Amino acid sequence: MKRVKLLFLFGISLAITSPALSQQEWRSDADSSLSRQRFVVDSLRQELAKIKGAIRNFKTRIDSSKTISENDELELSKLEEEVSDIGERLSAISEEAGDIAQQAAKVYDVESAVVQNGDYTLEEGQTVSGNIKVLNGDAYINGILNGTIIVVNGNAYIGRTGRVSGNVVTINGRIRLKEGARVEGSIIEQSGSRFRRSEKLTEKIINIERSGIWDEHNFLFSRFAFNYNRVDGFFLGAGSKKEYFWSGAESYSPYGFVGYAFGLHKWRYQLGLDKWFGNANRFEVGLEGHSLTDSKDYWIIGPKENMLYSLIAREDYMDYFGRTGGSIHLAQYYKMESRIVLTYQVDRYDSIAKNTNWSIFGGGKLFRDNPAIPAGWMRSLILEIDHRSKSRISSSRLGWNASLRGESTLGGDFSFRMLSWNVARYQPLFEGAQLDMRFAGGTSNGKLPLQRSFQIGGFNTLNAFHYKEFSGNRMLLFNMEVLLSPHLFDQFPLNLATLILFTDIGQVTQTSADNGIFEGWNSIKGNGFKSDLGVGVGNSDGSWRVFVSWRTDVSSTPVFGVRLSRPF
Repeated sequence: MKRVKLLFLFGISLAITSPALSQQEWRSDADSSLSRQRFVVDSLRQELAKIKGAIRNFKTRIDSSKTISENDELELSKLEEEVSDIGERLSAISEEAGDIAQQAAKVYDVESAVVQNGDYTLEEGQTVSGNIKVLNGDAYINGILNGTIIVVNGNAYIGRTGRVSGNVVTINGRIRLKEGARVEGSIIEQSGSRFRRSEKLTEKIINIERSGIWDEHNFLFSRFAFNYNRVDGFFLGAGSKKEYFWSGAESYSPYGFVGYAFGLHKWRYQLGLDKWFGNANRFEVGLEGHSLTDSKDYWIIGPKENMLYSLIAREDYMDYFGRTGGSIHLAQYYKMESRIVLTYQVDRYDSIAKNTNWSIFGGGKLFRDNPAIPAGWMRSLILEIDHRSKSRISSSRLGWNASLRGESTLGGDFSFRMLSWNVARYQPLFEGAQLDMRFAGGTSNGKLPLQRSFQIGGFNTLNAFHYKEFSGNRMLLFNMEVLLSPHLFDQFPLNLATLILFTDIGQVTQTSADNGIFEGWNSIKGNGFKSDLGVGVGNSDGSWRVFVSWRTDVSSTPVFGVRLSRPF
């Protein structure tokens, strides 16, 4: 009987700890560049590996002696207890992973799915239709999966022949794509610390990546609001950003801030409330009141990065105006990453003068004057269509960030219609190489006020040109950059930083205000495009960088720059 138990334990340990041979190439390739995050499961498997060795030695000793001593029985009893303990712990982890997978399935609209405990492999040439949840194991997709796969406590590997029609989601794991792999849905990596049976932690794991996908530009640091620019001076306040609660924990979100602009000597505020019905495909209703120091330049630079330049180097890359009023909106979301928003907005616009020239550094340099705008009331109807599927894969990015915005005034002191777009594609080329592209443009009908006009030149548009050198009512802009990882340059000094190569191409023209939004494009001439080339070095994902750029049309002085975030 003891011998039967021994063989049984030996079989269990082998079954649990032995990986499939077809997965070895994936494991060795991935482990060299990806940090595995299945903390608990990995440690338990290591314990089981040790027990397997002890059982093997024990079996050899019994086979040679043909008898089982009292000490052998004690040792066997101890091994039984250890295996039982690990089994209970693995069972608890598996149960918890199942709970989290179930919540994730609700978030990503996966109503039914096949559950796999441990590693899952879809071989080349095989096709599976349906959704899959993998618990405490890795997923290897080399065939065709017509559905979504959710991996909890494991990694997802999509091979060269792998095709996934839905989403690929990992919770406490990583995602790796071979060249040629294709995922039609979103690629989402989520992480938590160690698994505990905690509803709060589960909420955090489910929301960690997707909660911020629609975050608007703000200067909130947790509940504290802080900003500095050349018109507000120092701004201090308190507030909270909008929360989306994709797990369904709540169906409404108050948001906003209240604070004081010391240079402007004014209180500023934004107070809003959104209520939604449904979850990933939610319908939302919201209203907001505000008195803001606003800008149209958030597509060029975020407020937090701009604050650092203003505070440290006396460089402010945004222009400002006062906007006081309110809005009401209706929004329809689709699978969290797409939405259509219809907004009715009533605002009073006013000019704001520069109020400070102070910064920590900057010498005798002065801030630019803030340009005056046409003041007055604006009532407008705004339609926005957005899609954001950008996801991180290790240090690479994959997906789209696309927006289309149409606005038409409905009375007040302004009369115009305008259409603008901003489409960015993020594409890994091969291991260590990333291609990012952006195509932006705009057109209008009627007299477009300065706070709505299209302007490019300088920082993050045409980098080698003067700031907002070109202005008008027809715009086209294309930006492209290639990021090359340090490991591609092992034999050169560049192996300490990511090499960044980029180019900018754009044109803005002014046509008659009587032209419709689809007319007047003949003002855009092939020889009228301005362009530059640049090179820079930065960290692994290019989120900070130093660079230099040159105009391609004339001989000019190179322009040096520093970025503390990705340009788009």
